[in-house]
Amino acid sequence: MTIPAAGVVKMSDLRTEYMPAGSNQNVLLSSFYRGNASGFVRKNAANNAAVNRSATIPENGIIKLSQFRGQSTGWDYTNAAVITDALMATPFGDDWAVNWPKKYTNNGTIGGIRGVSWAFRIEGGAGKLEFVNNSEVQGGYGAPNSGGGYHAVHINSPVRVYITNNSAFRGGGGAGGVGGAGGQGGQGYYTATGTESPAYQIQYNEIFIGAGGDSGITKVWWAGSKIWDNYAPPYTAIGIGGYTYYQGALVVDYGSSQHYYVYRQWQYNVVTTGGAGGGGGNGGRGQGYGYANTAGNPGAGGAAGGTNSGTGGTGGTGGSGGVWGSVGNTGNTGAIGGYGNYSGWGGPGYGGAVGGAAGYAIHAETAWTSVVNGTRQGTIGPVAATAG
Repeated sequence: MTIPAAGVVKMSDLRTEYMPAGSNQNVLLSSFYRGNASGFVRKNAANNAAVNRSATIPENGIIKLSQFRGQSTGWDYTNAAVITDALMATPFGDDWAVNWPKKYTNNGTIGGIRGVSWAFRIEGGAGKLEFVNNSEVQGGYGAPNSGGGYHAVHINSPVRVYITNNSAFRGGGGAGGVGGAGGQGGQGYYTATGTESPAYQIQYNEIFIGAGGDSGITKVWWAGSKIWDNYAPPYTAIGIGGYTYYQGALVVDYGSSQHYYVYRQWQYNVVTTGGAGGGGGNGGRGQGYGYANTAGNPGAGGAAGGTNSGTGGTGGTGGSGGVWGSVGNTGNTGAIGGYGNYSGWGGPGYGGAVGGAAGYAIHAETAWTSVVNGTRQGTIGPVAATAG
């Protein structure tokens, strides 16, 4: 506690304020010079920008008990600027590890922008640590796709931290998830014609027309087998067993009979593949320091398929990014693949990715006390606070 600013100052007041609890050793007043080797009254390290609460105590020369009025242990630092990715230890320099109280008062906006850190970190340290916030502390945004929002305040200290929040701690919003891919289009088909090239070998591969005129005989040989032998008008095309045999070029004409090349054709179905589904759209950005959250992007259209097959389904729209302290939205499911005349409708679209996690308002890994809660957007924990 601070030595009274008025009235008589006694050596017992100095012992209570500056010496370890329970210490009864007799000491000289000179032991309380600021920066003395005793370590009772600390002098600022060269890189400590904080205000020393014992600044009126001399480092040498005449020292009087009256010079201790209103003095106490500890350092105070006040930030009035807009800063980013701040570490509470920075202004205290080498004295951060010294076992003396430290109080950081924030009157300016603190934001997280790097994407690898948090807006305000309280890590390590010694002595009683206090953070008084009178402005905004905002975590960084979650980056598309499914990026997690960043914490406003992070605590990981070997000593208890006391937090007074008179304004707002806002965790970054998680990014939206990418949309799901569209389904593949249904299979189609079309009818094609197969042809075996003309061939001729007497009584093996030929069309024979004998005796001329309507009373003639038409015979067809294919691969050594006579598959047609009939009194009928001369045929140039004969359907047999799913094939159509055609009269080709004349090979020899004996007058009463003719021998021709023969070839055959048949119909068959060709199955075609449906088009690939379109890719899902990117998820939106989460809300964070300096950035609003955004909607997800539309998915890409599906690719065209083969003849009579379905076009791939359109990819799903990406999920919207979350607002302060909220998870990102899941990406939308892709559309079903288009209709093909062979298999019908195509495959279903794929589900979108889940959104990114929200940043914590206070991410505490070690003990802390909440003196004033203020506005807090985002999760508090995992270590719960004790009431101050």
